[in-house]
Amino acid sequence: PYRRQRQMCIRDSCSIAQATHNEFMSRLEPVLQESIQKGVFLYEYEHVSNQDIISDNKMIMEFMNDRNAEGAKSAMRIHILRAINQLKLEKK
Repeated sequence: PYRRQRQMCIRDSCSIAQATHNEFMSRLEPVLQESIQKGVFLYEYEHVSNQDIISDNKMIMEFMNDRNAEGAKSAMRIHILRAINQLKLEKK
């Protein structure tokens, strides 16, 4: 089950990055994939639910589908902050 979740998270995040049509995001994709793999591993190891993160991805994609850049930006910020808080990572 975790392997499937990991693959879904990577697929969704890469789809979001590609949908931006931003060259910087395209170049950042390998780094995103590695970070997501580590993040999903931490979720598994710490037994933290990742349902909020999956919901965040859906919300981001909905805003992008609606061509609402400000909404997508805000949803991405929430997504990142939620992951930082849930995984108890240090904010920089």
